[in-house]
Amino acid sequence: MKSNPAAAARVRLTTTALTLGLASVAIAQTTQNYSDATGEVAVPGNPYPHLDITSVDVTVNAAEDEITFRINLDGDPVATNWGNYMIGIRSAGGGDTSGNGWGRPIEFTPGMTRWIGCWVNDGGSVTGGNGQIWTYAGASWNQTGSLNGTNGTVTPDAAGKYVEIVTPTANLDLGPGEVFAFDVYTSGGGGGDGAVDSLSASATSIGNWPDSFTTDAVGGAPNPALEFTMPGTDPFVTWIQGFGLAPGDQGEDDDPDMDNLTNREEFDADLGLNPNDPDTDGDNLDDDVETGTGTYVSVLDTGSLPADDDTDDDGYLDGVEVDGTALGYLSDPNEFNHDDVVLAGTFLTPSFDPTGNGLDPLGTDGFMTPVGTGLTEQYQWMHRIQLSPTGNYSFKFTNGLDWADPDHWQWGANGSPNQVVRNGSDIEVSVPLSGIHDFAIDTANLTYSVTRATFPDLPSFLAAYGLASGGDDDDSDNLDNSEEFALGTDPTNPDTDGDGLEDGWENNTGTWLSGTQTGTDPLDADSDDDTLSDGIESNSGTFNGAGNPGTNPNEVDSDGDGENDNIEIFQGTDPTDINDSSASNGLPLVDGTKDSLYGSFLARQTIQTNFGDNINELNAAYGKVVDGKLYLMLTGNLGDNFNKLEIFIDSTDDVTDNTFISAGNDGASAMDDMLFDTEFTPEYHIILRRGLGKFDVDFADLGAGVWTAYEAVLNQGTEGFGTTGVGVNTLPINVAYNNSNTGGVGGGTGAADQAAAAAAIHGIEICIDLVDLGSPVAPMKVMAAINNDNHSFLSNQILGGLPVDLDGVGLGTNNLGDPSVVEFDLIDQDQFFPVALTTPNADFSIKSTTLINGGTQLEIEVGGLTNGTQYVLRESADLSGFGAVTTTVTPAASFLASGTTQTLVVDLPVGDKRFYRVEEVTP
Repeated sequence: MKSNPAAAARVRLTTTALTLGLASVAIAQTTQNYSDATGEVAVPGNPYPHLDITSVDVTVNAAEDEITFRINLDGDPVATNWGNYMIGIRSAGGGDTSGNGWGRPIEFTPGMTRWIGCWVNDGGSVTGGNGQIWTYAGASWNQTGSLNGTNGTVTPDAAGKYVEIVTPTANLDLGPGEVFAFDVYTSGGGGGDGAVDSLSASATSIGNWPDSFTTDAVGGAPNPALEFTMPGTDPFVTWIQGFGLAPGDQGEDDDPDMDNLTNREEFDADLGLNPNDPDTDGDNLDDDVETGTGTYVSVLDTGSLPADDDTDDDGYLDGVEVDGTALGYLSDPNEFNHDDVVLAGTFLTPSFDPTGNGLDPLGTDGFMTPVGTGLTEQYQWMHRIQLSPTGNYSFKFTNGLDWADPDHWQWGANGSPNQVVRNGSDIEVSVPLSGIHDFAIDTANLTYSVTRATFPDLPSFLAAYGLASGGDDDDSDNLDNSEEFALGTDPTNPDTDGDGLEDGWENNTGTWLSGTQTGTDPLDADSDDDTLSDGIESNSGTFNGAGNPGTNPNEVDSDGDGENDNIEIFQGTDPTDINDSSASNGLPLVDGTKDSLYGSFLARQTIQTNFGDNINELNAAYGKVVDGKLYLMLTGNLGDNFNKLEIFIDSTDDVTDNTFISAGNDGASAMDDMLFDTEFTPEYHIILRRGLGKFDVDFADLGAGVWTAYEAVLNQGTEGFGTTGVGVNTLPINVAYNNSNTGGVGGGTGAADQAAAAAAIHGIEICIDLVDLGSPVAPMKVMAAINNDNHSFLSNQILGGLPVDLDGVGLGTNNLGDPSVVEFDLIDQDQFFPVALTTPNADFSIKSTTLINGGTQLEIEVGGLTNGTQYVLRESADLSGFGAVTTTVTPAASFLASGTTQTLVVDLPVGDKRFYRVEEVTP
């Protein structure tokens, strides 16, 4: 099996060795002397002989664990009261560096990412802080050690006229047989002094003190870096020669097994890889995708071990788990999550009487008569498990997709037959003590309830848990065992529901009194069902982020502003402030349902869908820019089969070519060479896809050719709302999908019912910060399209729409097919739609305010209005957020401007202060 090379290159294992090239023969070398190339310093007359390098000796001790640089000088380094000496070391063989951390205008050769140095004070004084080790990491120099005796020493010698720097080879990451490049510099005492002398310099280093100096690569000019070969044999050489490869395949950069990992990368990974086998462990996953991180990211970054065919020791090959075909579901190869362990207990299901659609009281438990498609009732069942020893257990449901199949387990709620146990759903049982325990379904897209096992009396309860007395408090949660029996809590667990609150604090009154009388349910980790754990809802009334929202665990809407706490956190508003909500800030709710704030559609569908009615269709597009963010709503449906919703955004002038070239993610290169409309040159590409119980999002910067993929952004479900992480996008993207659409366009290839398309209100909604769209200054252009699961077959669902009869032969408009040959620039009408940036009138302001009618009313004059535009007056009590005006406004709080000025009269609340502002209502 061969991986996709373009994709696999993104999953390179990090190398840590510093080798410049392959040393085929070890050089047993202890000391090497390097003569100075010029023998003089920059300053005329050479008044600073202690800065004039005559030669440098490099020595490695017999144990090969310590390296010494003796910098021989033309003068005494002790007699003068200043002098700076530094050595640059080339490591890892790549990457440009900038500066050196000391502020000197000295530039190292590319890849010289370590240096050691010191300054010698008057009388030869050298303190621990004066000898330093620096490393270039990322984009800056950082001090990573001091030459203070443990990490090395600095010794200036007056008689010998040298400065000697000694440090362990480990500090410079040098290994046996390794060849490294270096240069040695002296510098003045000023922060801007350049290299007064350099070992590599072919001429005078600098002409003036602040001049910069640059070391060139080995063999370069005019200042070539020097090379030193560490004694011993490079372990890489020994390793590569053990595989019997042909001489031409033994190089560090060779890849004889074509697994997209070079020999050096396989060696440096230290995971037991075979450079002559693309699949070292024979588990049907190439070595380059088995990254050994322990975390599954995607099929190109499985996290599994490349030299262990069953990373989680669950009895299934890693490749079988990632592929999922043999199992019937996908599985994480890093987690032991298969039912290899036989659990004690029996599934108990009520007997079913098909003639009466009811329970048969005389039937046998554990048996269910086959059901028909007309079933209208649902029945709960319970699995009682007695487990020993303590620990965590898990098992799975499989084959739960067809209501008409009697072999399938069905799971429903509230009499609604629209939920089933899906293939691969995880059942997890955590057992803190031997006894009778319940279990929970670990998946976000199922509706379920769990009933805890009950006991007929206190003695039975105590016996099940092995407890001595009802009056004892064995788990120290301020509830004795008899109270725990009455409440149904676990007497051996101080926090039965795992929400971070002790059972004794959760007094289940529904009213918060204090942190130890929370009013919450000790058997429900989320008492108010707002998806926030009771333990993080402190009821402080102060919002300090999602991890400490300050909300009331007994109230789904703590501040009473009409928006649930979890929605406000998702939207970025304060769930503890009634004046700060999406509504008061004019923000659409990102929930997959079209908000009235969007106004009219920007594009609506012209063609019926030929990709599945109410399965894959785009009805209409809505867009709005608010508070520096793009809100985009696309009504319709996206299939649960990894079909793609492709969104292209042209927001800047960074890309000027209308030819699509993928950033390389998700197989989107199948669309390469697709031609957009001439006026449409997108910089950004967003891919949304759903399937196997999750909803994924990719965000790509096409101009830079970079991308980030995010899996399961809707909390392990295929519907709902959630956020991406950050990567190419520097701020999270809010995403929502509501699959309720059953209207809109019909199926076929003919003209769509555009009124029906505009009437659809459910679909996919996203919110992206404009910073991640290049901070546009002009209206953006957006195109949306539905594609198949590998980006290779475009549907006829495009927004802006396609012509009704694309071929002109009266057959309507069918799917477009292979996108790489599609030329939108030759198709009539625009296949994109504009999204305006809201730019308020510069003169828009409240011109004057006047108290009238004895101070009971306020007259407000608003100027700078745009004729025909909708505006709204809002109020606030303390400027922390503006909401609807609570008193009478004449003529109305919301008004349509009929000119450039408008006078409003507001009834003032008695005894309360108010702040007012006028906002433009953008479509």
